[in-house]
Amino acid sequence: MTYYKEVKILDNGEHLVLLSESDFCLEPAYFKKGIAPSPDIKLRTYVIDMLKSASGLLPRGYGFKIFDGYRILDTQKKLFDGLYNYYREHHPAWSEEVLWEKTEMFVAVPRHDKKNPSPHNTGGAVDLTIIDENGRDIDMGGPFDDFSERMSAFTFHFDGKNEEFHNNRMLLKRVMEETGFANFENEWWHYSYGDQMWAFQKGEDCAI
Repeated sequence: MTYYKEVKILDNGEHLVLLSESDFCLEPAYFKKGIAPSPDIKLRTYVIDMLKSASGLLPRGYGFKIFDGYRILDTQKKLFDGLYNYYREHHPAWSEEVLWEKTEMFVAVPRHDKKNPSPHNTGGAVDLTIIDENGRDIDMGGPFDDFSERMSAFTFHFDGKNEEFHNNRMLLKRVMEETGFANFENEWWHYSYGDQMWAFQKGEDCAI
């Protein structure tokens, strides 16, 4: 996940804002796991507006469930260390270099460098899924942030394998990308706007 690190950042001074349950179904996943200190989910102002626009493109009665947005560095470190230790336990033959590389495929290294923050520390990255008219998650073929079945986390994992799961993931991808988000294709649930990863994928000169 190091390919985007050279993208410059233009700080636009945009504020972080709490998401409202009147707009989205909120399920603060990392607070429930005891990893984040607060159940609050925050995103940048414009990113929230984009999410509202994207939800309007969903089938009638459908909406978004938001798992995570802005992260403090301590939460980011706990997530990185947790996956790193999981791999170390289950793959004792892997070298330190391989362990680090495999972990960074899915969780960005927590960085204090303002010129190279991890995506969720910018307030521009969001983890989400789609809920139907009855408030139930539509089936994506694998749960959010599942460390045990990591290959199924890839956005296109079910292409040519399971039509229902693939179509559901493509629905999320379509409405998010039509609104301007970019998908981190190692994780079907991760989308961002304005961060370095987004800028790299969109061919932009700088992140905002």
